[in-house]
Amino acid sequence: MASMAAALARQKAREEDGAGSRANAVPFNQQDFERLRRDCLQSGSLFCDPTFPPNWDSLGYNQLGRYSSKTIGVEWKRPGLWQYGEWVDVVVDDRLPTRDGKLLFVHSEEGREFWSALLEKAYAK
Repeated sequence: MASMAAALARQKAREEDGAGSRANAVPFNQQDFERLRRDCLQSGSLFCDPTFPPNWDSLGYNQLGRYSSKTIGVEWKRPGLWQYGEWVDVVVDDRLPTRDGKLLFVHSEEGREFWSALLEKAYAK
């Protein structure tokens, strides 16, 4: 019940100040992309997300926990995700191809998550 009350309070606050709209997106985990980008460019360092660190807690629990046989030997690496020897920023919109209301290509099992389809779109572009 408390989570329902919290959700309603957040909705009311969004309606009052426009937060959560496309024009005024709410930063996830209080992270501001433009500030983080500027900081990394100024320092010449790659971004390391303190809210999702490369450690056991970020892998999960139970079957993917610290002592699971499935996570033995896990290493956190950065991909060499670039084109023709240089890093490239790929910008995509959020329009995705569908047929009969379902995503045409990559999709989550439940069909309500779109990050994998957006990533696929960026890769294809």
